[in-house]
Amino acid sequence: MALLFLLSLAGLFPTAAVPFSVGWKTLTLFDLLFGAAVIQAGFRRSLRPLDRRLACAAATFWVGAWVALAVHPTGAGLRVVFQCGYSLVVFLLAAHLSLKPLEARPLILRPLGVALVIAWVIFTTENLAGISVGANLSPSLPSYIHRLGGFTGGNALILFICLGAPLVTHPSLALLGVALSGCATLSRSMMGMGVAILLARWRAQPTHRSWSYATTALAWISIALGLFAYLFAVIPVEPAQRTSLIPSLQPGSYLTVHRADVRMFASQPLVGVGPGRAVQFFSRFATPEERKMVVYAPMRLNPHSAILGLAAEQGVVGLGAFAWLMFEIYRRLGASTDHDYRRLASAALTGLLVGGHFVDWIALKGLWLWIGFIVAASASTTEAGEQTGSD
Repeated sequence: MALLFLLSLAGLFPTAAVPFSVGWKTLTLFDLLFGAAVIQAGFRRSLRPLDRRLACAAATFWVGAWVALAVHPTGAGLRVVFQCGYSLVVFLLAAHLSLKPLEARPLILRPLGVALVIAWVIFTTENLAGISVGANLSPSLPSYIHRLGGFTGGNALILFICLGAPLVTHPSLALLGVALSGCATLSRSMMGMGVAILLARWRAQPTHRSWSYATTALAWISIALGLFAYLFAVIPVEPAQRTSLIPSLQPGSYLTVHRADVRMFASQPLVGVGPGRAVQFFSRFATPEERKMVVYAPMRLNPHSAILGLAAEQGVVGLGAFAWLMFEIYRRLGASTDHDYRRLASAALTGLLVGGHFVDWIALKGLWLWIGFIVAASASTTEAGEQTGSD
């Protein structure tokens, strides 16, 4: 379990690398720990029998990426496809581990707690010492406004919070702290955290009513603020021009990028414009007025949506395969005999999907690892129920 804890923690800090490269890939601490986890699982024979439906769905998702790449071959696309394949391997390994809910939840919550402590220390130091961490700044905010993120950046950290927040059940004060951290990321993906918390608390028995009400209120506030940021946040062509928090109430940059994604999808709905090519095609599918509204750097402006980005780059083929994979994951979660865990796990995945609609996450292998942990724990309760029935 110690190795899995370190692997989970490394997933939150993907830039933590070792000075060694294999071709175009720089090895990270996550890569080394993942390799060690695979060896350990094989040595201990701690992997469950293969779930063929889950594996076929994951394989189909990867094949869909190859189909899109075959139609639109590029070096950048090849890299995206291999990153996707690596993430899916991480997910499948984790999903077949022998884990129980009481084992899986600490593997998610303890690393998340460490990351939040580091993020708050950095955030406090930034504001007291007048220093800046680039990942905590946003071109849509004045330069004096920092957001919580630490070494992960606000947009990445909030996705981990979306997935982990529902698993925080006791005490309520801890969940309140996680919710406050999610709001402090100042990301439109706060919507995902709010949805996840509301779903997790639906039909749950509150322990401390005052903290429960405060957390519920924060969840609704995060949804409202995230939606407002999505609709109206403008990333100016010259970030230095952003000196005020007063909203212009003109269509937001994120909404503008998503409109371009939809146009890309409509232009080639079957297999999209090709993996990793939405960045290159933004200027082609955006109007001159839209291009003036958004900071445009060819290697920086991504689709800003896991769902719409997948539709734009891989079309119906990729989107359909992803939908099947998510269906299979929900199926595994729904088969759990532990009703509370089933509710919390489903809320966690839903929160990630909602938050991921506004931020890309498919390439983040740390999130796939956590999804795998959640699925593995659900499988253990299912097997426990089957064993009890057979007895």
